[in-house]
Formats: sequence, C-alpha cells, structure tokens
Amino acid sequence: MNTLLMLLAAFRRHLSWVVIAFCTIVATAMAVGFFTTPVYKSQMRVLFLDNSPRIKFLEGFAEGAPVTTSSDPLENKMALIKTDAILGTAIAKFNLRNPLTSKAFTSEELRSGIAIEGILGTDMVDIAFTNSDPKIASHVVTSLAQTLIDDTIASNRARATSVREFIEKKLPDVERKLKYTEQKRQQYQKQSGSIEITAETQGAVRELGELEASSRRLQATNNALSSQISQLRQQLGGKSTQQAVIDVAVSADPDLQANRRALADLDAEIAKQSAQLGERHPLMMNYREQQKELKRLISNRAKALGSTRTGAVDPVSQTITGQLADLEARLSGGRQELASIQASMKNSRSHLATLPERQVTLAQLDRQVLLETTSYNLLASRLEEAKIAEAQSFANVRVVDPASQPKNPFWPNFPLLAVAGSVLGIGAASGLVALLESGRRSIDSQAMQELLQVPVLASLPLLESSSGKTIQAWSQESYRMLCTNLRFLVPINSHKASVFVVSSPVPNEGKSTVATNLARAIARSGRRTLLIDGDLVRPSLSETFDLDDEGGLALWLFQRPSSDDIRDYVQHTQLNNLDVLGAGNVQLADSGSLLDEVTVDALISSLERHYDQIIIDTPPLAGYAHGFSFAARSNGVLLVLRPGHADIDDIKHIKQALDRNGIPLLGTVFNGIDTESLSVSHYYDRPSKPKKQLLLPE
Repeated sequence: MNTLLMLLAAFRRHLSWVVIAFCTIVATAMAVGFFTTPVYKSQMRVLFLDNSPRIKFLEGFAEGAPVTTSSDPLENKMALIKTDAILGTAIAKFNLRNPLTSKAFTSEELRSGIAIEGILGTDMVDIAFTNSDPKIASHVVTSLAQTLIDDTIASNRARATSVREFIEKKLPDVERKLKYTEQKRQQYQKQSGSIEITAETQGAVRELGELEASSRRLQATNNALSSQISQLRQQLGGKSTQQAVIDVAVSADPDLQANRRALADLDAEIAKQSAQLGERHPLMMNYREQQKELKRLISNRAKALGSTRTGAVDPVSQTITGQLADLEARLSGGRQELASIQASMKNSRSHLATLPERQVTLAQLDRQVLLETTSYNLLASRLEEAKIAEAQSFANVRVVDPASQPKNPFWPNFPLLAVAGSVLGIGAASGLVALLESGRRSIDSQAMQELLQVPVLASLPLLESSSGKTIQAWSQESYRMLCTNLRFLVPINSHKASVFVVSSPVPNEGKSTVATNLARAIARSGRRTLLIDGDLVRPSLSETFDLDDEGGLALWLFQRPSSDDIRDYVQHTQLNNLDVLGAGNVQLADSGSLLDEVTVDALISSLERHYDQIIIDTPPLAGYAHGFSFAARSNGVLLVLRPGHADIDDIKHIKQALDRNGIPLLGTVFNGIDTESLSVSHYYDRPSKPKKQLLLPE
C-alpha cells in the first residue's frame, strides 16, 4: 500500500509530463492506423467428418498398417491445408493471382496469408486469408476449401481401391485353405468311422470353454477388487473393515453426538471468555472442570461401544468405510464363485478325457472349418463394400459456414490500436516518471532544517557506496557525534534515564538500524542503556541480537494488570551495559489501543530508575499511532530520514502532529548518504602517517 501511494505521489509531481507522454504514444498509435493500407480478412468454417466409407477390420492392410478405425488427429488435417500439394493444386485449378504483382500466387505467399485455427472440443476448423483486396481474400478461401474437398474424395477412392485389390488377392488363398480343411475332415471321418460328434462331446467342449472364460473374468474382477480394498484401507490409516465400521457406528451414537456438541459449545465459550476473565477466574475454572468431565464421558462412551475414537467420523471416511464393506462383500462372493467354477472345470476336464479321442479330434476339425468359413464369408462381404465405396464420391470435409466477401477491413483495428496505445502510453509515462524521479534531488540538510526547524544531528553512510574501511570509520564516528549531540540536547539526569524515541515517516528508512547502533554506541561509552522494540507490527530487535522472542512487550501488554514486572522480560546482550526489551511473538489484534497514556507511563516509570538511557524503536509515524504513544512520555523524537523515500508532505504532517501534541522533535538523522558525494569520506580513505614517538629524557 505504501509503495502504491509513493507511485501515485510521483505521478502527481510530474503530471504534465505524464499527460504529454501518454497522449503522444496514443496519437502515434492512431496515426499508424490512418496511414496503414487496409487489409481484409475472409473466413470459412469447415467440419471434418469421421463417417467416411471404411472397410471394417481391414482398413490399412493394403498399406501394411495395423488395423484401425480411428480418424486422423485434427492437427494433421489442419497442417494438410498448408502443404504444397493443396496450395499448388488450388493455384493451378482456380487461377489464384496476386493483385499486387498481377501474377499467380506462389505457395509461400498463400501460406503466409493463411490462418488456420481449430475450435476447441469440436472437429471444426476456421480457415482465414488476409489480403488488401476483399474479393481475392474470399476467392482464395473458397478455392482452398473446394481443393480440400476434392482431395479427400480422391483419397477415399484410393483407399477403397487399395482395400479391394488386397481382398481380391487374399480371397483365393482363403478359399483354398477352406476346401483343404473340409477335405481333411471328410478323410478323418472315413478313417475313424465317425459320422457326427455326439451332443455330449459338443456340450462338454462348449461348457469347458465357457467355464475357462468365466474363470479368467472372475480372477481379473477379484484382483481389481483387492486393489481397490487395499487403497481404501490406506486412506483409512490401515484400519480393518470391522474397526472402521465400528468407528462409523460409534460416531453416529446419539449420546456421543450430544456430548460432542456440548463440548464444542463449551470450547467456544472458553475461547470467548479467556481473553476477558483470565485462567484464574472462578467461572473459567468451572468451565475447565466441565470440559474435562465431557471429555471423560465421551471417552468412556466410545470404549463401551468398542472403539478408541472419540471424535466424529467425517463424511468422507464414512463413505470410504461403506465402499470398503461393499467391496469386501463382493470379493468374498467372487472368491466363492471362482472356487465353484474351478471345481466345475476340473469335473468337465475329467469328463472330456473319458470321451473317445477320435470324437475330440473331429470336434477340433469342425471348429477349424467353421472359423475358415467365417473368414471367407467376411472377406467376400467386405469385397462388395470396397467396390461400393470405390464407386462413391464422398468427402470427409463439409463447409459449415461459407466465406463471404468482407466489407470492413481486418486491419487497421482502431479499438485495438487505442488499447495498445493506452498500454504503451502508460508504460512510457511510467518510464519517464522513473527517469525524472532518478534525477530528482532529495532534501538536503539545510532544507530539512528550514522545514522542520530542528538540526540535522548526524549523516550516516550508504553501506554500498564505498570501501568497508571507509564505512566502518565514518559510521562509528557518526554515531559518536550523534551521542554527543543528544547529550547536549537532553542533559544527563542522575535519578532517572533519558528516554528517546527513534522513528521515521515511512518504512524502509533504516530506523531500527539507527536505533540499534545508537544504543551500542551509548553502551560503549559506559552508560547503562535499554533498547525497547516498540514496533509491535514488524518487530526485529530480538532477531538482530539473537535473543529469545518468548514473552516481551506484547505479552506484558496483553496480561496486564495481572502480569509480572516488565523487568522480567528484559534480556541482556553480549555487549556490556546494553539490555533489550523485545516485542515478543504474541500477535495483538489492536495493539494501538493497549498503549494508552497510563500503560506507557507505568512502563517507562518502572524502567527509567534502572538505566541511564532508554531508546525506543517504533513503527513509522505516518501509518501507526504507537510512536506517538511512546513519544508523549519521552524526552523527544529522533526522526530518521533516507533520501528519496519520504515525501515532503508526509514530513510536514508528522511535524504538525508532533507540535499539536506537544512532543519535542530533537532532530533528524540522514541515513544512507552516498560517501562518494561528500568530501569527508576521502579523509577516512587517506593512509595515516607514522606517528612520532615521544621519548622521556634520560
């Protein structure tokens, strides 16, 4: 949100340039449309059909392909339209000529102007062609569609011819094989003396075949059921079916449901009253006893019903349990049926083995004769189908929406140009604002003193702007200078600590870094220092000093007036004379309302007797009231500013708010100053000369 407000403020500062850039880009886009030669687009919609004449079970044999009855993918048909075969045929057949050159179109010229798009979920395709002449555009699309129709007719005839030739070649071989098998059967009947297979033999063979088919089908079904049962058991956590059914039944018990509803209502009431009454309130203690009693009743009732589950079974688990029970019942029945079929198969084989061997052989020969007779009849019927398909003129393509001569040009599209120009105009305006903002100078120290009527107490370096040695030297000296200036502004009091609030107008100006380094600098000077993380929105000091984030200021605010002394939440750091009061990890819904005048006064009063200096890091003053609550009880505010971040209006509003509430503004700290732009930085880069050694006289 803050970033968006900063962008809007930048656009407002350069509004005239933004308007000029936007209007220039939009006007240029529209001018391109006015001076562009109009281009017309003609479009036709065709439907690819799958009901072309086919020779069932044999299509593709003539080309050596496997048996198939599926149509080609739609992408193949769309790509076929752009092939040289279709384009070249259309150019030659319909005399397609380019109006710009008065010559016949080339395949590349047509291909570059054709647009083919499939309609999702259908077998329909849109074919479009663009040209400066609307008549040519319509003529080209119509010619391509007709060429595609003629090509599919020729292709269907060629396939039918290929299948017919294949069947005519194979049919004599099948006929000879059928005659040979019939002669073999007749010879065997003469040799064996058998005239016909008995009805018993035929029935036994047929029954065994049916039993074997049923056995394979049941085995596959049982395997699938076993796999589904295993998956459902995994979803139920590995429980047995019996236990899952018991859990569902227990979950539906009326007494358990009533106790669970009572427990849920009691939990809601406890959550509602705990924040107001506290855990030690008699009413809360009574609630806790009722909660334990309800949990005991629920557990005992579940155990009495044979389950260890006390919670309600969710609808998904109930559904899975029902499916599991049904599948196991089906699996049990399937296994019993399979065992019965296998026993019947065993009896049938035993019975078939007792039949005369010649009768079994004769039955096998009869089946072979039947199969070859069926193959011969099938080929003969398919031969007739192929002849009929060869004589037909059927096309797999049908025109659904014919092409018409376009009246309006496809390009230029002025609404699209307006939208594109607007988008580009906004982008150009944004880039121009960024360029102007990058060259815009931030407020210097003299202008800041005139605006706020307070001194600039320190200028801190930008860490990326120079060498590490320069940064370290300048930074340490800057914080020492800041400590000295603060001592002059607020004299030292031996009875209580001096309290400073460190804040900034907007986020990301380095206030927490300044507060941390200032506290370290004061502690190194020998003064007992306390650093308070008053930023309850985005706390950071506990992580900076690697401290425990349990407890802290937020917990103290939440538990008052029954909380312990605030000093119990203060933690020592590795640096002598420096303690930290972190914000803690408790999220407060309305932390601003807890920081009233009485609470802040009690907080500072309990701490200022034990320290020489208290520094409070607060959220940005432009967005939160925390900083003003702490500042009202402090000796003053130290405002951290970073060039190019805070807006002048925000700084003015903060100054007015501080003056209105009688809060002194001690001064400002410029953070993130480029060392290369200041001559003082070169002082720290100069190599130091060897110091003279002072010798005592002998």
